[in-house]
Amino acid sequence: MQQGWAREMIGKETVLWGSDYPHTDSTWPCSKQVLDEMFEDYSAETRDRITRTNVAELYSL
Repeated sequence: MQQGWAREMIGKETVLWGSDYPHTDSTWPCSKQVLDEMFEDYSAETRDRITRTNVAELYSL
């Protein structure tokens, strides 16, 4: 299947990203590098929505 199919099917407006910090299997302290790799083929707007905007809207922040 093509990369990003789940995001397209679900919609970028409902996907959230999490690092699972402070658990030992989290991406911390390399979260920035992990995000850069995970979102290299995504637009800046989509990356921002999945990593920040969606959770801010969900919790009315």
